Amino acid sequence: MRTSPKRVGASLAVWFLFCGWLQNSVAQQKSPVPDAGAQQAAKKMAGEIYGGRFALANTADEKTALAAEMIAAGLKIESGSADQFVLLDIAREIAAGAGDAATAMSAVKELAERFDVPAVTMAADTLLIVARQAGTSIQRRALAEASVDVIGKLAEAEQYERAVRLCEAAHEAAQQSGEFKLSSELSARLPELRRAHQEFQRYRDALAVMEDDPTDPAANLAAGRYLCLVKSDWDRGVAMLALGSDEPLKAVAVLELQGAESAEEQAAIGDAWWDVAETKEGDERDILRLRAAGWYRQAAPQLAGSLAGLRIKQRLEELAEVPQETAQSPPASKPSARQRRVVWTMPLNNPKELAKNWTGRNKIELDAGGPKFVAPGEGSRAHQASLESRFNLTGDFEILMAVEFSRSRWTNTGTTVVAISGERFEIRSAREPQAFSPSIMIRRQGDQLM
Repeated sequence: MRTSPKRVGASLAVWFLFCGWLQNSVAQQKSPVPDAGAQQAAKKMAGEIYGGRFALANTADEKTALAAEMIAAGLKIESGSADQFVLLDIAREIAAGAGDAATAMSAVKELAERFDVPAVTMAADTLLIVARQAGTSIQRRALAEASVDVIGKLAEAEQYERAVRLCEAAHEAAQQSGEFKLSSELSARLPELRRAHQEFQRYRDALAVMEDDPTDPAANLAAGRYLCLVKSDWDRGVAMLALGSDEPLKAVAVLELQGAESAEEQAAIGDAWWDVAETKEGDERDILRLRAAGWYRQAAPQLAGSLAGLRIKQRLEELAEVPQETAQSPPASKPSARQRRVVWTMPLNNPKELAKNWTGRNKIELDAGGPKFVAPGEGSRAHQASLESRFNLTGDFEILMAVEFSRSRWTNTGTTVVAISGERFEIRSAREPQAFSPSIMIRRQGDQLM
């Protein structure tokens, strides 16, 4: 996703402090959100203290002043208490209802610093309330400016539907306030967010399919596209593209997984990504070309003074205006043929039925034909992985398994232990195999992880 430039308004000093906190805050102990009973009691007390004044606050300025006073009072109350939570939350609602983005975001900041609340979601929902109530150009401009960073955080958190709604509201507010440059920036982001939302929906559907069939080509393509083109998670996504149904993408993904031992091979991988990119349009084309650029930069020093080096230089110059954050660079160096990373998805037909302790039961056999997974009770009947990786297992190797749990999209590498003997190894895991899609990495003992 591309990031629009920040537009700083004097009325939003508090909001940008919130953004800085959201970006840079370190983990700290926070209080849980008080239970419903404690909140209800605190709301009753707050109503007795502030209810009369709220009833008399007829203008947006009067409501904003009351909200600011309640925030100040809330900060003097016992930290982490139900009274503090309720007072700050009521202040947030009052300020948002008055169309005041800065004061409302000040309340969000204080709540998020003290309580275990979903800060980005709360900020977005608060700004959506502000969008419905903002009645002046100043308020609408403040809303639009405050929304820019929150939209980016929502996208990072994969809350695309909420990001689209906030971007639409902010775009309209920018137009109405005469902030045409900001309006144009927000308008440009909308197609990106909608595309990301669609890709994310396909990704979730693909994970559901892969629970039962981890090598399904269409599902791997959808998952790989989302991981690579939206999340820039090429480490996970390329292996899925290599199992996918898009033949050009599959071919270049397999080529990348094989690695490169020379500048010529690095340039060849770059050329392959570039050629695929030329068949695409828009952001997808830019992202794939930037992936090519990562390989070109590795090859360029060794190919200087050649025609291949000149072509690389010209292509890199073409990409000078493309935002560089849209693609993750490939590894700085690749292993030799005997040290290459071997990654594939084991085709577990029904992982939910596997025993909790896999030791001595499930084996992967490595031979000239590629990796094979042998499930319990199946004897010699092995499932051939769709992506074959030919390699020579000589010497001492370590086998690492990364397990991706589809429901939580969490990769577990820390609790997995393996044993290897010759050309067979056993996987041991204390974690119950739920619906997942595991992958294997092989490295020579002593080598650093790639």
